[in-house]
Amino acid sequence: MPSEPQSVPFVGINDCLREDFLFRVLHRVLESLPTSPAPSSAALTRALASVPVDGFRQFKRAPRGLQARAAMSQFRSSGVFVGRALEVWLEANQTLAAAVEEFLVKQEIPRERIQAEAGQFRDRWGLDEVLRLADLFCAEQGAADRDDVALLLCCLTSRAPVTVGRPAEAAAEDAQ
Repeated sequence: MPSEPQSVPFVGINDCLREDFLFRVLHRVLESLPTSPAPSSAALTRALASVPVDGFRQFKRAPRGLQARAAMSQFRSSGVFVGRALEVWLEANQTLAAAVEEFLVKQEIPRERIQAEAGQFRDRWGLDEVLRLADLFCAEQGAADRDDVALLLCCLTSRAPVTVGRPAEAAAEDAQ
């Protein structure tokens, strides 16, 4: 009998994201935000307007790299912000997301896209399992980036990666 799902706040994903990858994710989000059809793109745009960027009075006037650096603090502290950013990032990676969804079907792994308004992943799985699946996908598909695939696996299944030795409860406590 499968265990009951154990939700994890969106900010819990920060425990498994390298800083350079998070920067790349946010840079992609900021690039695609003006044309994104994601449901939460307008709300994310409004949220970013209040993010301070050193040396600039307005977020939108700062260079993209400085915007991404400034947005990292929001991503680390606000579950709502994480959910919105990930929805926009999913839209920006539609082609790869479609291939990962096909892979999930083939692997018989249930799909359930994250929902920004939920504020949390519906369940969790081990980071080792996510990376194993990402490696398998990359071996089958070729040119895909392992980190992008791993994040897509989490976003398309609404499962947070958790590391052994750091239970999701600790991440949830940090988020409060």
